[in-house]
Amino acid sequence: MSHAPRPPSRPEGRTDLPPQPADLLGDGLLACTHCGLCLAACPTHAVTKAEAESPRGRLFLMRAVAEGRAEAEAVAPAVESCLGCRACEPACPSGVPYHDALAAFRARRPPSPTRRRLLAVVASPLRLRLFGTLLRFLVRTRLARLAQRLGPRRWRRAAATLPRHVFPFRPRPGTRFPAEGERRGTVHLHLGCIHPELLGEDLVDTVKVLTREGWEVVAPKQPSCCGALHAHAGRSAEGAALAAETLDALGGGDAVVSAAAGCAAHLHEHDPRAGVEELFAFLARRGLRAPLGPTPAGRVVHAPPCHLRFVLGDDHATDAVLARIPGLHVERPETMPSCCGAGGSAFLEHPELAADVGAAGRDAGGGGAPHIVVAGNPGCLLQWTAVHGADPDVAVVHPVRVLRRAQDAADEAAAGGRSAAEEA
Repeated sequence: MSHAPRPPSRPEGRTDLPPQPADLLGDGLLACTHCGLCLAACPTHAVTKAEAESPRGRLFLMRAVAEGRAEAEAVAPAVESCLGCRACEPACPSGVPYHDALAAFRARRPPSPTRRRLLAVVASPLRLRLFGTLLRFLVRTRLARLAQRLGPRRWRRAAATLPRHVFPFRPRPGTRFPAEGERRGTVHLHLGCIHPELLGEDLVDTVKVLTREGWEVVAPKQPSCCGALHAHAGRSAEGAALAAETLDALGGGDAVVSAAAGCAAHLHEHDPRAGVEELFAFLARRGLRAPLGPTPAGRVVHAPPCHLRFVLGDDHATDAVLARIPGLHVERPETMPSCCGAGGSAFLEHPELAADVGAAGRDAGGGGAPHIVVAGNPGCLLQWTAVHGADPDVAVVHPVRVLRRAQDAADEAAAGGRSAAEEA
């Protein structure tokens, strides 16, 4: 089912349009040869089959606007349905910087009410804390479940993304968590916006895993948002300013680590020299020291965040680290879409399209035996929670949860061995 109008009719691959100055169209729009190799990589085109909802179609529409052949408002539904996953970029033989073109298009239009409210919330520590408190109240009183069953369609979809258990993590600025055993260095931890308000247990697990690995962890005072959502929405200047402020706050340690792949990608692109690393890429590069025991997780389906794959290129680090856990079987289905459907705030703005993309990922993951879906990004976790919400046999967690459980299992086994030795 298509969710947006098709682009104006034209012969496929037409490139005989009159040349335009680079400052009007940008190098990205001019570089596209309309070859179509991006179509297979695009998650929205995969479910809608609409040319307008493919990278090629959207680039054509944006070029039509730039050349005055179409109005921005007329093509906006198709362009704005893009999830911004960037899977099309490595598939493009011409090296079209698609995300730059998309950001430029979005920057020229006012944000949707949903996007505007979300950006206002995450950029303010007070509003973010109040918003997090409200959401946790809705989950704990089960009002979120009531809204999921009885509310308007958009409310039902939004409520379905909320995790079953919510846990805030708000350490005092500058809090230090000491390393266990021989100290290897100091990690400055990026907290993010949604992570500490709704998925704080992930950050608790992150701190525990890192300290067991011999790293002292510091949670410096930092902005409530790194600017990733702003950049995703086309607010590049705001995104860059927040990224710069975040990096300034996180400096001074031996490493900067984020458990949110989207944030790590944004901060890395803003300044690669800052050395921001996604959690599992950091662990894979520095090596594991703490022993790991078997866990009851069994079958694990890894759904890597799109920015971890297509911006950082570190998605296999998670597989490599989890593969160290005895008896754990980690799957990466070949037919898994390039994006889960979260797309920054897209899963709130285009809930039906996000649901269709997420369903494709669920089907690729397969059913059968109970399993765990792991994804290293808060937006992805919320989206997969909505996709799998009705299935009691599927748990959606950050991969650090699985890793910590394996560390716990090893500690429990060692403690049991010591007790047995003492009794003997």
